[in-house]
Amino acid sequence: MRNNIFLNETLRCGAIMGILMSASTMFETYVIYYSDFALTKAAICYFVEWVVLSIIYVWLLYRFCRKYSVNNFDSSVGFDFGQGFGFVITLTLFVAIMVGVTTTIFQSVMGFDEFINGYIARVDELVAYMGANNIAMNSMEEPLAELRDNIRAFTQPSMLENIFAAIYSYVFTGIFIGLIIAAALRRKPVIVERNENEE
Repeated sequence: MRNNIFLNETLRCGAIMGILMSASTMFETYVIYYSDFALTKAAICYFVEWVVLSIIYVWLLYRFCRKYSVNNFDSSVGFDFGQGFGFVITLTLFVAIMVGVTTTIFQSVMGFDEFINGYIARVDELVAYMGANNIAMNSMEEPLAELRDNIRAFTQPSMLENIFAAIYSYVFTGIFIGLIIAAALRRKPVIVERNENEE
């Protein structure tokens, strides 16, 4: 019974967070690689969105884990560290799978060639920005040319590759966040001792 509750809760909460983080990933990818925004504007949009979504992401992990502990583990049972940590890690795993699938679909719809062109355009913008600010680029010409060639050689990742990349990112960060949340929410069982003098 408790295993079913765990699975249902992680799936439900994972779907909510997965939709949110998938939208975030698509927005970030569009702004950096597909949009016509100037480099500075794109960087600001990316940074602000990343900060806001990171805060919301951590808050949702905490909120969902806390709700799971309160609704399913009363004071007589308690809520140990492993239960909280396991919930957070499983949640981030479901989120990562959704993000990986969404990333693949988004790249296919928008065009991977456009992604490559946008990537190279951002590199060129960065070079132009550094040149305009009198930053010496003479020693960087060969590495930059090699970087452009490497970018052009990129092939579109498969859905499985995107999923594994997302799992690595989300679960890795989820470990650290999960340690903090699990430690904050753990509760020892409350043992109520009966008074022998009570009738």
